Amino acid sequence: MNAQELIKKSALIEKTLQEQGLQEKARPFISENAVIKTEELEKTLKELQDTNRDLKVGIIGCVKAGKSSLLNALIFEGVGVLPKAATPI
Repeated sequence: MNAQELIKKSALIEKTLQEQGLQEKARPFISENAVIKTEELEKTLKELQDTNRDLKVGIIGCVKAGKSSLLNALIFEGVGVLPKAATPI
């Protein structure tokens, strides 16, 4: 995924959270250093491109919270690439 696609997907997430009234519920899950606005993401990506660094993103959440489903929807256009039914031991 290139930077422009990531920015578009970030804007879509932002818009969806706003439309669904989920901004307050999502707030506890956003770390203090997370990029939370698309404008900030664009600025951060520009800085990363200037320094030739890789961007690493971590997705964390409770078991069966939909982490893999979210990644499949955002990155792989809904195709089930990542496993969704793993059960912890």
